[in-house]
Amino acid sequence: MERIYRTTPTAFSLNADGHIINYKVKKTLIRNELLRMSNDHCSYCNSFFADLSNEDTDIEHFKPKDSFPDENRKWTNLFVTCRGCNRIKSKYYPTNFEPLKPDTDEYDFDKWYEIDPKTDEIIPNKSLSDFDKMRADKTANEFLKLNRPGKVVARKREFELHKNATDLTRVGYPFFIRRKILLNKKAESLDFLRKY
Repeated sequence: MERIYRTTPTAFSLNADGHIINYKVKKTLIRNELLRMSNDHCSYCNSFFADLSNEDTDIEHFKPKDSFPDENRKWTNLFVTCRGCNRIKSKYYPTNFEPLKPDTDEYDFDKWYEIDPKTDEIIPNKSLSDFDKMRADKTANEFLKLNRPGKVVARKREFELHKNATDLTRVGYPFFIRRKILLNKKAESLDFLRKY
């Protein structure tokens, strides 16, 4: 889950409460604004949308519209996601913790998470407090299910395909690939130091 920098939309208007005016008519415009903000990646798992058609992308309500009707048209509640992430999360919103939201000032992947070098799973950063570790773990595994088997395999596959690429903007899981490259370089440096 890479940080999303939310911007004020240019293709449609918001009311004073931040709700989209004429929401139903503007779904394509909303999707396009969300895609621009996420650099054509899923806002949750960070997979790349090679095909930007409506079949690959969903407008996802962070707080489900059925449980939070006042948030239904609120710009800050909307993200673009892949169909898999939208289906997995569905109408779920936790009641026992506040999930991390990728467009907030508090969110930074490296603050909250790290990559397990053995399993390639996204795990809570070891330097977090116990409470924050719980929050990070529940966001990744209970709320968004970022370590579901298909996603771990997909991240590994993208890493193998693009580990030598110089530009990761048009590939899936660039946050994972960058961090995995750093992990590998650290491991190589440690191996070198152990020899001497």
